[in-house]
Amino acid sequence: MIVVFDKPQAYPIGSSVKLKIPKKTIAIVDFEVIRGNVQEAGRVTLEGLTSALIESGHFTVVERTKLKTIIAELELSLSGLTKETPEKVMGKLIMADLILTGTLADMGDKWDINLRLVNVRTGQAMAAIAMRTALFKPTELRDAGPLNEDFKEDTLDASWRLGFREKNLFDAYGGGWDVGTFCNFILDTTQGAEDTMHSLKIDYDFIKAQDWTGCGAFSRKKRGLTLYNGIEFYAKATKPITGIVTLLISHPDDLKMVDSWIINYRIGTDWKKVRIPFSSFSTSLGWKKFRAFKYGLKPGDEILRLNRIESLSIGVESSNNPPGSKGSIWVDKVRFYK
Repeated sequence: MIVVFDKPQAYPIGSSVKLKIPKKTIAIVDFEVIRGNVQEAGRVTLEGLTSALIESGHFTVVERTKLKTIIAELELSLSGLTKETPEKVMGKLIMADLILTGTLADMGDKWDINLRLVNVRTGQAMAAIAMRTALFKPTELRDAGPLNEDFKEDTLDASWRLGFREKNLFDAYGGGWDVGTFCNFILDTTQGAEDTMHSLKIDYDFIKAQDWTGCGAFSRKKRGLTLYNGIEFYAKATKPITGIVTLLISHPDDLKMVDSWIINYRIGTDWKKVRIPFSSFSTSLGWKKFRAFKYGLKPGDEILRLNRIESLSIGVESSNNPPGSKGSIWVDKVRFYK
């Protein structure tokens, strides 16, 4: 920074000099997420940067909500839909010397961040910053890769839970079955979607179930799915039944705060492709009211954080089907799609 006095000043060597430099007033525009589905990442980054600028003591930060209103007025004036001139509207921004704006792009394990600092009076970009960095702690890094499960191999990824289960076998991210429930998960080598000979078979029996219960094939891999728009797979059943897909999503500040996001779909007796966007999922009321507490967890804040998937399951529930339901469903070619 260069400081210019009105006229030269002479000071003895070693003398103490105090300079008073006025604070610059800066306004921060909402950061736009141009790649990825975690829209709150822009808001989180903005809030963190705003706090850092205030704490530095070098800037006066303009209230963000007030700035958005002024910018909206400016856009209207430029379009000619209001009587106020752009110059008059810009006068309302005289309190801000600089505007900081930027974009974020999810590149998998890291984010591309591009920031621009603009002079309000001249409209000139004074500085630009580009960086690639992780927005989350290293301990929170999750698998952002695609899921291409065709169930062709003799063994599955260790994250999938297969085999026979009944009664009270449960853990927070692996499935839940109450007394009287029978579930069996096997790799079927006799049939599959699109004339393949491989699929995942789920046998379920709710005849003796005394309470809500369900059978689901769980993948317990911690995932970050912000690069994807949804999940798709093929499914069929021994008789028409309602299936369910469940995502357990944790809170970034407390792993014990978990929300269950669910979507129901119909399964027929013939192979059918099911394509479900993540935006169609909704939080489970039953989970929020009693099941979370039953399993030693607590409900979260009901924000669909696709970067914090704790488990994924595909299966059936007793509450969505006739009492005492019994049968089998098959699942094949599970994918995340963009």
